[in-house]
Amino acid sequence: MLAIQLTHNQMPCTVILPSMFEKMLFAILTCVLQVFNVVPTFLEVSLVAGILAYKCGPAFAGLTGGTILLYTLVTFGITSVSP
Repeated sequence: MLAIQLTHNQMPCTVILPSMFEKMLFAILTCVLQVFNVVPTFLEVSLVAGILAYKCGPAFAGLTGGTILLYTLVTFGITSVSP
């Protein structure tokens, strides 16, 4: 009877730990992928806006940045609508 209780009590730990590690790994991987997707895009847009501000003036750079922001908001608004 004691051996059955020990086996029964140990079973959840062997099931819980791998699933917990899998969830943690998935969360870490998701964060890393977001950093590697968002940061280069932000850097690129910032560099282009800086070049536009230098060559064409701050008004044109602001218009371009506003257009990109509007495009981003519309894209997120369309993709987040549930069917």
